[in-house]
Amino acid sequence: MATMLALAAMSTACGEDAQSNPKDSPEGVSTTSPTEAQFLGKWVHPKREGPLTPAIELLSDGSVTGNDGCHEMSGAWKFDPDVGAARIGGLAITSYQACSNADGTKTWQKLNATKTLDLEGANLVARDQDGDQIATLERQGSK
Repeated sequence: MATMLALAAMSTACGEDAQSNPKDSPEGVSTTSPTEAQFLGKWVHPKREGPLTPAIELLSDGSVTGNDGCHEMSGAWKFDPDVGAARIGGLAITSYQACSNADGTKTWQKLNATKTLDLEGANLVARDQDGDQIATLERQGSK
C-alpha cells in the first residue's frame, strides 16, 4: 500500500511538471496559439487618422470590412486553428473617388491584397498571398 501511494505521488508530481506554464517560458511569453476571438474587432493604421484611415474589421459572423485609405473593402474571413491565423477570402473593392499618392495612399492600396492576418504581440500583421507583409495594424482604441 505504501509503495502504491509513493508511486501515485510521483506520478502526480511528474504530471504537474510536464504541464506548460507561460510564466515558466522564456521571458514569461505564452506559447499558446491565438484564438479566433483575439482577431475580432477593428484594426487600424497607427499613424494615420481620419475618415479614410486604413483599417480592417473582423466580425464574428465571418465577414470582413475595411478600407485601404481610399477604397472600401468587404469580404469573408475564417480562423485557421492549425496555424493560429485568419484567412481572408477575396475582398470586393469599391471606390467612390480618385486617389492621390501624395500621402502614401498607393502603398496602402495593397491592403486589399490581404490573404492572411497574423497576431504579433498586440498588432495584427496583414500578409499577401506570398506571405509578404503588407501592413501592421493595431486594435482601434488601444492607445
